[in-house]
Amino acid sequence: AFNPAKTSVPGICSFDGENASCSWPVSIQIAQTGDFPITINASDSLGNNATFDIPLHIEFDNTAPLFKSFKTRYPGAEGKNFFGKQANNITIAIDDAGVGFAKKNIFLDLRNVNDGLQNVKPDVCIKTGSSAWECTWNNTQIHSATTQASNGFKEIFILPASADDVGNPLSGDLSHNLMVDLSDPVIG
Repeated sequence: AFNPAKTSVPGICSFDGENASCSWPVSIQIAQTGDFPITINASDSLGNNATFDIPLHIEFDNTAPLFKSFKTRYPGAEGKNFFGKQANNITIAIDDAGVGFAKKNIFLDLRNVNDGLQNVKPDVCIKTGSSAWECTWNNTQIHSATTQASNGFKEIFILPASADDVGNPLSGDLSHNLMVDLSDPVIG
């Protein structure tokens, strides 16, 4: 049941002319998708009262999202992803048929590339299909004040605290290699 105790919770309302918009500071726990009955008792300052019974449909999401792929702005042959001197982007693809990643609760550890980037949220997460999401970190710098990056493969990590908007932890391969290439081209 939605509220088995049938307790009343006052709404927090704002008014725009004759219309009111209200929200209720409640926390609920459900164990399955369903329709839950809500009773709203409304009254105004003139003593007018009304009661409304409204079914509230809530989808239950306890399915872990699945990491699908990783890419940078500079993909290369054989699935290598490159980081260079210029601004770098990282995009990861996620499959989540549930609530998704609008809150951007996904974190990268890039300390092997830049020691100042250890718990970094994406700049944007967008839904790209029925259950497909992409999260992107834009303009990631390769150097920090204390670290000078070097050429070679560097391992980066999606942190275990990463989860969808209702807290289901991300599953799949959470570590990935990228190739740092700071070498100028050579002609000859």
